[in-house]
Amino acid sequence: MADNTDSLLQQPPLAIIQTDRLRLRTLQMSDLDHVMPMVTDPEVMKWTSHRPLETREQAQKWLSDRALGADVYNFIIELRHQTASAESTTIVGIMGCFHPPECGYMIYPEHFGKGYATEAVKGFIPAYFERFRVDKVRGKGFDYLEACTDIENWGSMRVLEKCGFERVGQVDKDFESPMLGVRSTAFYRLPGPSRSLEELGLVMVKASGQMEEEEQPPQPPIQ
Repeated sequence: MADNTDSLLQQPPLAIIQTDRLRLRTLQMSDLDHVMPMVTDPEVMKWTSHRPLETREQAQKWLSDRALGADVYNFIIELRHQTASAESTTIVGIMGCFHPPECGYMIYPEHFGKGYATEAVKGFIPAYFERFRVDKVRGKGFDYLEACTDIENWGSMRVLEKCGFERVGQVDKDFESPMLGVRSTAFYRLPGPSRSLEELGLVMVKASGQMEEEEQPPQPPIQ
């Protein structure tokens, strides 16, 4: 039997997604210095399931979980400079799929309120549906993309709605944030091209703040 360990730990092929202002590039282990200031910042981490990380070793483990593996599809978000002579790269944040079809993103505080998250997600969506195109013969791929976020994270909810996601459910007091305590989660889904959530059977109904076990969302990955 073939050993799949090496393939699970491999760096995915380099992919580039460009928008008007941004360049999304495959997240790599060499991005540790870009990631460190973000994952150690309480303002960035407060809406996630993690406390701010404290050491380089913790950040390296966090990064390896998101940069290595056959199905990870995560990106560094860079600001596109107007000239090729720019001395340094400006990092806006990261985004992508840690566990497809779930997506999430994190943005540096100095770049809040500039529309970068919305622009990055809109650029990511068509690339995601191409990357995870449904192959019914092999039983692979996804017809939808999903995300969840804290019900008080108004900025992220607006981003998702601007990008076409539909709020399909809410789970009350299901998630304990290390920084904010017990929280409630809003659950969003986006159907693939020419599909609908109704057609795919992906519209959930809130019932007393609970969902069926198989419908439970993951801890919020969106900042």
